[in-house]
Amino acid sequence: MATGEMEKFYILFQLNFNSGSFLYEKRYKMTTSDMIRMLCEKKSISLAELCRRIGQTPQNFSKKLKRGTVSYEEMIAIAEVLNVKYEQAFILPNGEKIGL
Repeated sequence: MATGEMEKFYILFQLNFNSGSFLYEKRYKMTTSDMIRMLCEKKSISLAELCRRIGQTPQNFSKKLKRGTVSYEEMIAIAEVLNVKYEQAFILPNGEKIGL
């Protein structure tokens, strides 16, 4: 299962000018790295502490994040140590999803 890319999400900016308004749309793709970092932030844990809990060095895991080569098994391990559900997405206890 590929975990390197997530569905698109959009950010809209609206700027008002004297002659009217301008709408700017920018599209971003969330990566596995973004998803894991967001989860760490929401669970108030550092990336280094997450690495320790899943039995990896921060240096090795950072390389995997940069390359987008975090395995499905590693994603499951992350979910287990952070006490969240993972279904190609992290599902927080309140039902919020961070996913592909």
